[in-house]
Amino acid sequence: MDGERFDRLARLVGERSTRRRLAEAFVALGLFAAGEAGETSAGKKHKHGKKPRKCKAGKAKCGGACVDTTTDGRNCGKCGNACGAGKACVGGACQGGGCSDGQRLCNGACVDTQTDTRHCGACDAPCDRGRCVGGECIECANQDDCGGYDYNNLVCKSGRCVCAKADEGICTRYLDGRGSCHVCCPGGSGQCLRDEVCQVSETPSGLSAVCTCPTGWQRCTYLPAGTCVADPMRDPHKCGQFCKDCDASDPGAICCQGSCTRGCSPGYRGSGCMQSDPCGSDCQPCGSGTICCNQGPGTEPSCIPDTHGGFCYLNT
Repeated sequence: MDGERFDRLARLVGERSTRRRLAEAFVALGLFAAGEAGETSAGKKHKHGKKPRKCKAGKAKCGGACVDTTTDGRNCGKCGNACGAGKACVGGACQGGGCSDGQRLCNGACVDTQTDTRHCGACDAPCDRGRCVGGECIECANQDDCGGYDYNNLVCKSGRCVCAKADEGICTRYLDGRGSCHVCCPGGSGQCLRDEVCQVSETPSGLSAVCTCPTGWQRCTYLPAGTCVADPMRDPHKCGQFCKDCDASDPGAICCQGSCTRGCSPGYRGSGCMQSDPCGSDCQPCGSGTICCNQGPGTEPSCIPDTHGGFCYLNT
């Protein structure tokens, strides 16, 4: 209690007491007691702080880890007491002579490699997930062990969580057991649609995979998924933005500047066969005194002399 409060309380008690003044004195005493209690509680909390986490019964903390000193070959009987080569920790004491039937010596400890998740089937062969049954790691007994059904690409099959689609591999495993899969991830077929190729990148949670057009290629418009073209300006089977197959629609046609062309057929003149129009396998305009003509069905256009007033003809 500070000096001012103490003086006030003394005056109230020293003067002729009334019920009102006695009540004020009791209030002051109550505030003092509450303040003292609060300070005491806070002081205790600050003094003791957060208690360290204890190991479960039968375990001892050695180097920050909880171990069983009755069987741990590195901490046999007490922390830091490692058993020598060929000896096992049994009942907290290092002893030779090997392990009992059905057990094997692994890192100084006798273990059952048929059930031990750290030494499943052999020493230092841990099970990353699940249980060790018969010397094999069994990851799942049902779909719940693989994260359930929602937003999950994994299914429980033959004791393991695998991708639901046989041609996909696991990209990412999440803490709740779920996983994402893709054909481009490890274990997948690596086969994308048509012209697409795999593109895989690392993320904080795992791998991210997509099927996409090769670098520098363009995706064709309105064609089946996965159709890409390297040179839409010259490819006769994927010409232009819509990747038109020139030869299929007009046998002999070529792709020049993103458009299918055959020049003009014999007996015709005008647009497509003038000397300024692209022509031939190199898609270059015809020179002075020549025009762009084909030589009938199934033939490609070429530059021939303009000897018929701009009309194309059979140049035999």
